[in-house]
Amino acid sequence: ENGNRVLVNKKIAVPEKDFKAVVVNDRVIKIGVEFSGENAFACLPLYKFSKADFLFWINECEQYIAKGDVNIYAENVFNEISDDLLLFPLYFDDELCMEIDTEDELGIAERYLDV
Repeated sequence: ENGNRVLVNKKIAVPEKDFKAVVVNDRVIKIGVEFSGENAFACLPLYKFSKADFLFWINECEQYIAKGDVNIYAENVFNEISDDLLLFPLYFDDELCMEIDTEDELGIAERYLDV
């Protein structure tokens, strides 16, 4: 009922190697690791979509796959269709939400969780 959403944090430092969301007029218009600037914020690629919009994105991804263009993120495809696929930020700031893909990041998460 609240539209398509992705997790965005405006309060933490923008990560260098992880996803950023470019937010303009309270709408996510781009997602990727390469973005920076005053409208780019930390983004965790956790999404809520309507079934129709999710299928639209997946169908577009399948077209890239059919062409053999498979060395990209699904978010690259989103960036190509973001004019037609409305996505809004779901802001979080006090909740723990992080990507863990290195041992260092696992250690950080364990310290947060007091494990």
